[in-house]
Amino acid sequence: MDPDHITWIVSNDAWLLDRASIYPDRLVDVLEKQLACFAAANTLEELYASMEAKDMLLRLDPNIWPTQFRCATVNQEELHQLRQIKNMVRLGRVERIESDTIVLAQGRLPTDSLRLHVDCTANGLSRRPALPVFAGNTIRLQSLSMCQQVFSAAVIAYVEARYNNEAQKNELCQPVPHPEEVLEYLMAMEVTLANSNKWGRTFGRWLMSSRLYLVSH
Repeated sequence: MDPDHITWIVSNDAWLLDRASIYPDRLVDVLEKQLACFAAANTLEELYASMEAKDMLLRLDPNIWPTQFRCATVNQEELHQLRQIKNMVRLGRVERIESDTIVLAQGRLPTDSLRLHVDCTANGLSRRPALPVFAGNTIRLQSLSMCQQVFSAAVIAYVEARYNNEAQKNELCQPVPHPEEVLEYLMAMEVTLANSNKWGRTFGRWLMSSRLYLVSH
């Protein structure tokens, strides 16, 4: 498809993770740089700017400051392709589509019945309230490590099989709600790091043998 034939309605700009920075062979170096950025930044804006400067975060338009962070991940070639689309509309969310008009939160956009409208708004990892993972005979699957749902499920399975005390199991499995806004990235990282420290002290040998744990590589 010719990019000039595409109109992209961008309701919110989001920070993007550079896929190259989260490959296992680079992860330790990236984590060190990430923690250095946390320690040096005095504001949220400084943190994101420094991580962008170190190629850990990307954005669609260098002139627009993103307000969202949802763990979206691209490589440089994919970002290049996305930037080929020049017809971008930033008038908030779509409220409805009429026969000749797309009604947006902050304006209207002409359309017609010959145009294909593609709905890409579904959120596969919507934010939900954090609940105790273990509650009697119920296990509530939740992320325990930011953006690592499959690894989190493996940790929950290990804790369920290894320990009997429900309070101890929940202490080892503090939920990490999926981030959506930029501040929530810090909140998710805080709990992720706290969980990782507890796992390392409690079952570090299993942790480092799990192929789903990025650091094990």
